[in-house]
Amino acid sequence: MAITYENVTSLDPAGAAWLVEGKSDQATPVPIRFYLDGVPAGELQAPAGKFQIVIGPYQDLEVLDRACQVARPAFPARWTLYWPAVSGTVYYRIDELVGATWTERARITDLGQGHFVWRTGVLLDTVAYQFRVVPVFAGGLEAAAISFSATMVRRPDPPRVTFSYSSASGKVTIS
Repeated sequence: MAITYENVTSLDPAGAAWLVEGKSDQATPVPIRFYLDGVPAGELQAPAGKFQIVIGPYQDLEVLDRACQVARPAFPARWTLYWPAVSGTVYYRIDELVGATWTERARITDLGQGHFVWRTGVLLDTVAYQFRVVPVFAGGLEAAAISFSATMVRRPDPPRVTFSYSSASGKVTIS
């Protein structure tokens, strides 16, 4: 029932894609299921018990190798904002409240879709965030903003730990 991650390799200099390689200790062939941010992302029969999957930065990867296993609850590091189309909109401006200032994060052109999706950058754990989507019409006229706000709850980043050893005192200091 153990999955071992053997190698994690960056596929590009920006770190936007990572290759994760690993293996299972189950009898072969092994049915392997992948979950990214708690959502099923694929499955395979691994004849040698080995697998590879490509993930993005800050994605929560879970690999299961038994049919009876259930994926754990996911707490992704990003929000996905959804909103319906507003008739006559040329584009949508997505703003984030930073301090007391609305800061533009993206623009999405309205090409006749019925709804829109935008994903935030990585958000800090236990911090309150506010976003708004502003429909902008021809001539720069803006409609009422669609507001989004909540406190981010996600798996926290692993702590950064350093160790030092003093030969004089024989003590190890962890900080």
